[in-house]
Amino acid sequence: MEDKLQKGFKPQAIGVIAYVFITMYLQLTIAGPDSMNILMPALIEKFGKNPGEIMGAISAVRLVGVVAGIIAGAIIMRTGFKKLGVPSVIIAGISVGMMGRVDSWMGIMVIQTILTILTPVLMFIQGGLIANWFVRYKGIIFGIVTISAPLSTATFTPIGMPIFMEVGFATFYTGLGAIIAFFGVIGIWAMKERPEDYGFDPDGIPFTAEEKVELEAMRTKENNHITAWPLKRLLVCKEFWYVAIPWSLIGGMMMAGIMSQVIPILTGSGVEIDKALTLMSVMAIAGMPLSYFWGWMDDKIGTPKTNAVFSLAYVLGSAGFAFGGPDSMWMVYGALFCISLGVGGMPNLMPSLMAYVFGRDEFVNINRWVYAFQMIAMSFGMTYLAVMNDITGSYSMSFITFIPLAAICGLMFLGIKKTHDPERQRLEAHKSADAKLAEAIG
Repeated sequence: MEDKLQKGFKPQAIGVIAYVFITMYLQLTIAGPDSMNILMPALIEKFGKNPGEIMGAISAVRLVGVVAGIIAGAIIMRTGFKKLGVPSVIIAGISVGMMGRVDSWMGIMVIQTILTILTPVLMFIQGGLIANWFVRYKGIIFGIVTISAPLSTATFTPIGMPIFMEVGFATFYTGLGAIIAFFGVIGIWAMKERPEDYGFDPDGIPFTAEEKVELEAMRTKENNHITAWPLKRLLVCKEFWYVAIPWSLIGGMMMAGIMSQVIPILTGSGVEIDKALTLMSVMAIAGMPLSYFWGWMDDKIGTPKTNAVFSLAYVLGSAGFAFGGPDSMWMVYGALFCISLGVGGMPNLMPSLMAYVFGRDEFVNINRWVYAFQMIAMSFGMTYLAVMNDITGSYSMSFITFIPLAAICGLMFLGIKKTHDPERQRLEAHKSADAKLAEAIG
């Protein structure tokens, strides 16, 4: 591959990859569930509100993201990435910087609303730039850049918390905002939309005349594709609900609730703050290689069964957090390992299941509706743990309710008995015919 690369492509492509990696990391520090591990105590200290009030307000604001994503996608389709992306990153940085300086709760809510509107813009830009620059190797490149997600979890809170405690709310967020705004300015040069604009083909490998015809045909097919699954049909499809409901509960409510409260959960179980920060880093780092474990299992036993095993990790993890404590720390550590399995499996198994059930041509259509349900569940989950902690004085009751929910999710995954993907249907029919022929011959 190296000797085929067009001259000058490599530094340009590395620049795009690095920019996407960094902006994804920074986006997660202001919008990822685990970012609340620093923001929550900062807001409690400054405004004297309890965790339930704070999470309820922020969660309600983040529901705006569902509509913002639809609008942002339409604008980007018309204007491209840079015209909306550069000012969005700069405004996000300015907003984060102001968050440490405003003295009113309403001001914090306005800033959170701005960040919620801008977050889907950043997500579309990150995915879109990689998809534009890489066709043959986009899977590998996506695998590289998405390491920034567990890396953000592993490093932002453990490194940021001591800095925050040393310099205070205002200085910490002013500094973070300045870094984000700086990379927004860098985007003027680094946000390169298409390799063709710089004289390259995707991947830096020149297409043959035949490949160019094939690629153009594929793009025409995608542009002309009319979905076979409009919303009216989806709503009466059992398999759609068996994907959307469990992944909203596990990937939205449970995962967001746990990751937004990891540090308070651990300290409430008797873990010292320094040790809790270390454990959070270990959990996130462990999620990187565990993603390969889920991919291996997916190939071995099938996608619905693997998703069911994944839900079992949440049953066990919730039980560990619910019943573990200072006298039974082994249960807390076991729960952390199970959540590590969740961190590693979530980026893989949800898209894998959607593709298994509905096929690659319907993936984007199905994903937008599942994402909408998941955003609603995520907002509720982030509030639920905080409110239950306010009411009961601990997180145990929240996790006790998670146990049956995760079990129901597993049963729903196992209830997926058929695929609506025409390509997979043909493959399974061919496989069944071969098996019958072999049995007849035998």
